[in-house]
Amino acid sequence: MQALCDKGSIDIRAMCPSTRLKRACVGVAISILAAAPAVLYAQSGEAEWKAQNEALTLRFKAEQLDAQTIEMVRQLIQIAERTYGPQSRVVAQGQYQLGFTHWRRGEHLLAEAAFASAVAIQEKLPARPGDPMLAYYIENLATAFVGQRAWTKAAAQWERALALYEKDAGPDSRKLLMPLRELANVYHLQGDSPKAELTLLRALDIADASGSHHAIDAIAGNLHILGKHYLNRGDAARALPVLEREVTLLLGSGRATPEALGAARQLRDQARRQALVRIDEKRKNGPGKPASRAGQAQLEPAPADLQGLSGQFTGNDQPR
Repeated sequence: MQALCDKGSIDIRAMCPSTRLKRACVGVAISILAAAPAVLYAQSGEAEWKAQNEALTLRFKAEQLDAQTIEMVRQLIQIAERTYGPQSRVVAQGQYQLGFTHWRRGEHLLAEAAFASAVAIQEKLPARPGDPMLAYYIENLATAFVGQRAWTKAAAQWERALALYEKDAGPDSRKLLMPLRELANVYHLQGDSPKAELTLLRALDIADASGSHHAIDAIAGNLHILGKHYLNRGDAARALPVLEREVTLLLGSGRATPEALGAARQLRDQARRQALVRIDEKRKNGPGKPASRAGQAQLEPAPADLQGLSGQFTGNDQPR
């Protein structure tokens, strides 16, 4: 499968989380405390659960994600099961916390199991209008599959989360921006760059309509990576409109650095040159004839230090 680079070089653990995902690192334990209904604190195990949760919060703030933290999270889940019931929201959030810890440790199979448990519990609970927790847990299950390079399974989970956001907020909501970009990421890793492109353009339409400047800037970067990928496949016809769109976005934003704008224009001009070579070769050789060796050499893209799609394409591949 053709991808942006050799997937063996992708450092999954080094992927940079989005702003929403970053908050989980410190706030994951606190979120459980905040989400638990007040009535729960009247139950017999409440003090034990609260003390364990506060201790875990300190460990997360200190980035202590060792075996002791894993054991403490498991104990927290056991306390929650006794206190609030095995199918409670608090237990689902504890399973999420366990999955998050495993993910940060690079234990993606264990993270998958924990996130799947959180999803299974949340699915059985009565739905709350506007409650994002089910989609949230599904997103994190998708990240566990990304960590295993199981692109098809990851895409299925992102599609599932996207459908929930669409149902809750509508097809043009800003809530769809992050899932769409993640879905484009995974489509590209599957080798389906045209589908990734269409998904990105849908995200761009939503970002344009909602005035989400940050998303527009990020999508411009996505288009740069996508266009570069097309060029490295010798597909200037696909690369050129993608890179033209990137340059237009950067010029329109007024926030692009001279370096970013220069890089975008340089790549766009490379696509133009390759497209002209292709047209010239077709004229000389006629339809159906291969390009000459000289033409083939001109069509080869210049060496590029392409990095992995994950981390540069969306940068949002960690659990939150």
